Amino acid sequence: MAAYALGPKSVDFDKVWGNLQPSVIEIMNLHPMTKKDWDDKFHDVYDICVAIPEPLSSRLYSSMRRCIEMHVENLYEKIAAVPSDELLNQYYSMWKIYYKGTNYVHRLFGYLNNQFVKSKRSVEGDAYANYASFLQKPDVKEIGCLAMDIWKERLIEPILDKLINLLLAAIGQDRLGNVPPNKDVIAGVISSFLQIEEFEYSPNEPIALGVKLNYREPPREFYQEAFESRFLASTEEYYSGLAQKLLADLTCSKYMEAVSLQ
Repeated sequence: MAAYALGPKSVDFDKVWGNLQPSVIEIMNLHPMTKKDWDDKFHDVYDICVAIPEPLSSRLYSSMRRCIEMHVENLYEKIAAVPSDELLNQYYSMWKIYYKGTNYVHRLFGYLNNQFVKSKRSVEGDAYANYASFLQKPDVKEIGCLAMDIWKERLIEPILDKLINLLLAAIGQDRLGNVPPNKDVIAGVISSFLQIEEFEYSPNEPIALGVKLNYREPPREFYQEAFESRFLASTEEYYSGLAQKLLADLTCSKYMEAVSLQ
């Protein structure tokens, strides 16, 4: 087992980050990594966060933001070139890798999340509460949440209309009895709109007598705005059209029978 010095020490940020950054991309692409390499990178994060004469956490956070942005921009270039008939499949395949990779990277940077992000959000949150009229809302987020925000802004939003149109078209075909061959992909893409906000929600609330205090549901804002509102509108349009057709074609009793079967 490798021995690590857990005390603060002077750190050459450029050198350590130069070794850490490629590993971040490897992890986000789900490339294999030995336990020793993982431990080495974990301690690189720790060393940067407790460096002397002063911690380099802020610099690490900024570098991680740029690293993830560049990674997602590269992914967007690939997905933007995919033809429409393959877009859902390719998006879902890309999402599964990114989502799982983000979970790993979030864990790798756990010390940064706990030591820097949470404390900074607490301080900035207090300042925001006191001077909300004059300050912007704090924008420092844990690495997992940051990665999801970048994915949403840099990759999903530019292709969102295409994704939603393809999803609604597939759902429309399913209503007509034409089951899509890629129904698991369709369900997975829709689920991704919920998963993207998972890191906004921390289930680790204080527990008393087996009951969570301050319980709240995971956020669904992006799912509701991006998909649910348009899905409900298309559903209303479909059943309105179906009702008009049935009224025109059937007697009253047959119409009521048909409605009960829908």
